[in-house]
Amino acid sequence: MKKLFLLITISVFLFACGNNGNKAKQEQTNKETQEITKLNVDTFLTKASNYVGKEIELTGTVNHVCKHGAKRLQLMGSNPEELIKVESGDKIAKFDVSIEGSNVCVKGIVKELIINEDYIAQMESKEHADEHHEDSTKMQEMRNKIKASGTDHISIYYITDCNNYEVIK
Repeated sequence: MKKLFLLITISVFLFACGNNGNKAKQEQTNKETQEITKLNVDTFLTKASNYVGKEIELTGTVNHVCKHGAKRLQLMGSNPEELIKVESGDKIAKFDVSIEGSNVCVKGIVKELIINEDYIAQMESKEHADEHHEDSTKMQEMRNKIKASGTDHISIYYITDCNNYEVIK
């Protein structure tokens, strides 16, 4: 009986000690989750690869809201040629078209689309199968960008799962 009591006491002690370590790890994870990086479009464009898979807050000017469903918008910074696509999440039925031209802050997850020769070949074969022969200059432009990059691919970064946005006055 004494041995059983001793064994139970040791087990409870070990379980309690092990649980504290997990609790500390969970608290650290919660702190990291709460600290969302805040960026503007210009800064994001220079450091986007550092944020893939992470939630960020991004501020910029709405260049365009998709008229077909309003589930996407484009943000620009100081250069109107460099745009970041933002896709709405489950909590946003659609973006308000009236925000075009406004400065906004969006919150979402950074994703990366890797465009390489295989990706371009898949796009070309899909176009031929669908008989939507899009201008091949677009494909050649992508190939030229890959060649100019000095690597075997280019990356396009965008924001998805945007469930919160606000117009900045």
